[in-house]
Amino acid sequence: MKTKTKKIIIPKTVIQQIQTDIDNHSVKIYNFNDLPSVFVGRNLIHPEIVSKSTEFYAACSGSTVENRAYMFIAAARLDHQGSNLVTDIDPIVMVAQLDDGQPYPSGAVNFHGSFSGRTEPLNPIGSSIRIEDLRNNITSETIPFEKAPPRLIEAMHYVADRYKKVFD
Repeated sequence: MKTKTKKIIIPKTVIQQIQTDIDNHSVKIYNFNDLPSVFVGRNLIHPEIVSKSTEFYAACSGSTVENRAYMFIAAARLDHQGSNLVTDIDPIVMVAQLDDGQPYPSGAVNFHGSFSGRTEPLNPIGSSIRIEDLRNNITSETIPFEKAPPRLIEAMHYVADRYKKVFD
């Protein structure tokens, strides 16, 4: 499938939710029941993706050189790769100014990106795995960016770079 980066309008409520939930340079992992409703929408985490996902991420990392805070949201969506069950993420990036927190009027969503960890296999548990069982194993938590799973760090850097190349 072809990589596609699409510019989207980011509602201020999404930026505000991220700023409320996490400090700069940290990651929030949400279980299915804790996902903020403002993250769900046709141009955000699509409702169909939400229904296929086990966990959700929000992250924020600043760049003092650019005076920008890069924020992102993503879902770990269940998918099949051949006969294997995997999780797949397509991150959405948002940008705000570091000094005053004001959001830029747009963000970007990247589909079918090429970064390490975009698609990860699930531990083989059996062919009759239920999404509800996977969701029950996720606990909402906030962690420092440096302790985030490598796939999240890769996703954040990848989508921020795509944003700069396509929209700056």
